Amino acid sequence: MMNVNWVAIFVAAIISMVVGSVWYGPLFGKRWMKLISFTKEEMEKGKKDMPKTYGMMFVGSLVTSFVLAVTISLAPEPSAMTGATAAFWLWLGFIVSSKFSEVLFEKKKWELFYIECGYYLVFLLIAGALLGAWR
Repeated sequence: MMNVNWVAIFVAAIISMVVGSVWYGPLFGKRWMKLISFTKEEMEKGKKDMPKTYGMMFVGSLVTSFVLAVTISLAPEPSAMTGATAAFWLWLGFIVSSKFSEVLFEKKKWELFYIECGYYLVFLLIAGALLGAWR
């Protein structure tokens, strides 16, 4: 289980943060903020907490990257394709199904579902390919 590349895990966590900053920034940031009913004023008020928020997000990204790396390491011959394939199935089985229940039971908008699931798909595919190739 510990046959993982810790540097690759760290880089994958950084990739999560980079993809997130682009995804929830210039690509879908304004629309995402509107869908979660978050105003620019609330964003400004929350800026003082951002270092803590991003720090905790990075810890979460490390955990996600570690679990993905462990899963990929179970493959007989890990590769970029194996990693991306594992990432896709984990995304479908855990992220999509969890976010789907939010739409059904919490009445969140489908557009929010697509934005949030899309972020995880992009991050996990890139991280999976990296973790599978960088052994």
